[in-house]
Amino acid sequence: MLLVIDNLSHSFGGLAALTNISIVVPEHQLLGIIGPNGSGKTTLFNLITGMYRASSGSIRLKGQELVGRAPAAITRMAVARTFQNIRLFKTLSVLDNVRIARYGKAACGPFDTLFRTGRFLKEEGLIIDQAMELLTLFELDRYVEAPAGSLPYGQQRQLEFARALATDPVLLLLDEPAAGMNPYEVGKLNEQLQWVAKRFALTIILIEHHMGLVMEVCQRVVVLDFGVVIAEGTPEEVRNDPRVIDVYLGKGS
Repeated sequence: MLLVIDNLSHSFGGLAALTNISIVVPEHQLLGIIGPNGSGKTTLFNLITGMYRASSGSIRLKGQELVGRAPAAITRMAVARTFQNIRLFKTLSVLDNVRIARYGKAACGPFDTLFRTGRFLKEEGLIIDQAMELLTLFELDRYVEAPAGSLPYGQQRQLEFARALATDPVLLLLDEPAAGMNPYEVGKLNEQLQWVAKRFALTIILIEHHMGLVMEVCQRVVVLDFGVVIAEGTPEEVRNDPRVIDVYLGKGS
């Protein structure tokens, strides 16, 4: 298994945000996490990526414990994420936003960078080529010199996606990637998620309120409510679960 979450709990003061969460994620699976606002979905992502430290329990990636590691260390272990609220470097160019993510993979050290050695120049060229490849995949290559903040909302989402992929993740966490998108953009995202998962051999965990996207693209769905798992299974099983209909989708849905 790629990711094993075992009896994970987290509290803010006396408020329990997550209680005894256990989720197993195989390699190359596209897993959806759904639930009402405040159910603990983003808290779960923050625990996986080291932004919060779990009150108790375990998170293991390929058998290695993530709890207690810094976010940068977890990124180096090939975990990447996007955020519900877009967090681009909006005054930097589209190209530079992706280049920054690639520098964590650079082979040259401070000496090469300071004196702009041949090794540095070769590495810099490789980083630009790799960034451009990703931007081309997301049809953003025509905007390489534009400030990231000048892009339309949907394209900013695409850029954040490309930047996350630039870290070469094995596990990609997407926090509401369809938020603010129009129906055409959501349809395009659907296609990209499935294509990118195969193209980059990724495991993806997706938090999303857009039920059509979740039910179509995810192989398995976990439902949270008040910080506990209330249902888990295939999209069809979750769609027809009375607890999900009652708590999340609403009675009579």
